Amino acid sequence: MPKVNERIDLKYPIGTIWCFASDSDLWAPLVPGYIRHHKRNHHATELECKINLGILKKTLKLYIKMNDGEGSYLIPFQFASESHSIFGHGILKGQALSPSETRIFITVHVTVQGAIEPIVNTFIANAKSKFTQEIISAFEEKINKMNNDEH
Repeated sequence: MPKVNERIDLKYPIGTIWCFASDSDLWAPLVPGYIRHHKRNHHATELECKINLGILKKTLKLYIKMNDGEGSYLIPFQFASESHSIFGHGILKGQALSPSETRIFITVHVTVQGAIEPIVNTFIANAKSKFTQEIISAFEEKINKMNNDEH
């Protein structure tokens, strides 16, 4: 079972980041390979994206459920593919470093079943930093655009 642990420091206030992280309409389009998403309610989102695992190219539909956290800057979540061959859980946690800087901790546990298991596990192990950096770059671009649109 692959595990992803990331710590990211961002030069934005925690409130700005948390509004963004709490709304799948804002973050879902930033997922690499994004095709579409459907927000079922405040806590549940269906996300469809294309993944390229080297020799395997696949459209993946994930069902993501975000729970209310125990604290104000904590979002536990679960996810599963449509076929339930990929599923897992994780936590997104925010920590204000200063009024204009935030540290984000992301922990994700992924379970893969079936014939694609070795391919997906290898992909996750090799691509997690690149994937995280792509999302962070897209996030920063989106936040900058939102801030510029407000002024």
